[in-house]
Amino acid sequence: MLKKFLPILSITIGALANANAQSAITLTENDIIAVGNTAYLVSDTAALSSISTEAMKNGANVSWDFSALHSHVSDKIDFVTPSSTTYGSYYPTANLCAITQSTGYNAYFTNSSSGFVMTGLVGDLLDKGMDIKAFLSPGQTLIEFPSTYQSTFNAPYVATTREYYGQMDTIVISNIKFPVLIDSVYAKYTYTVSSEIDGWGTVKMPNGNTYDALRQKNAETEIDSQFVYIQTMGWILADATNYTTNRLRWWANGVGYALAECKYNPNKGKIKGEVQYVSSTNPIVTSIAGIDFDQESISLFPNPASNQIKFSNLSSNASQLTVFDIAGKELNSTNIEMNNGTCNLNTAQYSNGVYIYHITDLKGNSIQKGKFNVIH
Repeated sequence: MLKKFLPILSITIGALANANAQSAITLTENDIIAVGNTAYLVSDTAALSSISTEAMKNGANVSWDFSALHSHVSDKIDFVTPSSTTYGSYYPTANLCAITQSTGYNAYFTNSSSGFVMTGLVGDLLDKGMDIKAFLSPGQTLIEFPSTYQSTFNAPYVATTREYYGQMDTIVISNIKFPVLIDSVYAKYTYTVSSEIDGWGTVKMPNGNTYDALRQKNAETEIDSQFVYIQTMGWILADATNYTTNRLRWWANGVGYALAECKYNPNKGKIKGEVQYVSSTNPIVTSIAGIDFDQESISLFPNPASNQIKFSNLSSNASQLTVFDIAGKELNSTNIEMNNGTCNLNTAQYSNGVYIYHITDLKGNSIQKGKFNVIH
């Protein structure tokens, strides 16, 4: 009845280095993608059998050739400050939030010298048109730092959620379906992740570039228990499952995201499903439309904004205000009509997130560039 709500989010780190590696690289917290950046991803949904052969290689000084991967589906993930999002206050230890375009999910992370850990996930996890908050305790460790060839870790954690549901749905008891009004839903997912970096070498990507990389092999055991609350019956176990997911990821220093990732079948020695990898044309955006931000002199209030934001201390020759999204796409450009060195921007139609502003004079010369947040 209820869809499994908590996928293992494909947020990891990556590395970009010179070809022909002579020794394994080391990953640290500095290899994590930072706030204000965007990762562009593509997926090969029908990878050739040759890709399985390449993916299964492990050990020292391996050459993985992924140049035959195709691009069938694209996606992007924006990385913002947790406080700029609607649910940031629910995850006070998080210092990074990833917003996935295809699902709208907000994933909250803590990046530190000891590791990169997901602490929560928010989105329409039941596909019922409502946001559900998932809490991970002590958190899903994606990678421990420092990490290099033959590094290992075991990281158990529990994910829970409980939300008001208030909708008609169907439950199955003794193979009989019953339509009922479900008051609330509660889910508990117990995970054990066993991780090993079992290979290092070079990865050749579809863009023709070769990257020094590490390969991570994960075995993710999951026990799911999902319950529904019905006024006349109390809490009822709706679903229970137990299974293991095997996953491979490849990294290198400084890109900030996994070069490639896939599930695999250890018994058959081949990959399962799609292979997701960093876009060859626009892998990571680390600046917006090529803008290097000036030292802030303009005042913005409130920031984060909801329906309107006021710009103060504007230069007398400020003429045009242009707003970009975090990927550098221009959203709108308006003439500045100042009142005592201030102007207002209507943000009511903007989605939650980080935006870029650029103020120019009548000749198009740059006066000020910066960022603001929107939370409704």
